[in-house]
Amino acid sequence: GPAIHFDIHGYTRHNVDNWLELGYNIRKSDLNAGVLDPELSSIKALASRSDKQFPSMVHGEDSLGKLVMEEGYRVSPHPSTPDPTRESRAGTTEEATSPDSG
Repeated sequence: GPAIHFDIHGYTRHNVDNWLELGYNIRKSDLNAGVLDPELSSIKALASRSDKQFPSMVHGEDSLGKLVMEEGYRVSPHPSTPDPTRESRAGTTEEATSPDSG
């Protein structure tokens, strides 16, 4: 059956220590600009099976970030911090691997 793999990084070198960053293969610059294309993300199969809006799945009310935040962890992205430059240095899988990431 279907499975999903999440890219989760823990960091202690941010402005505020102990952040988790969720990677969806979305460039930081695209996440900050709200350019969210499910076809380019690592969760495109999940998005295709869901009736939820893709931005909500990435950093909204339907996001893994919201669930993690509700457990008491600092995480980006989540509904209060939809872009990674606001509170944490955050990045994504793509940022770590792409030479042209923003």
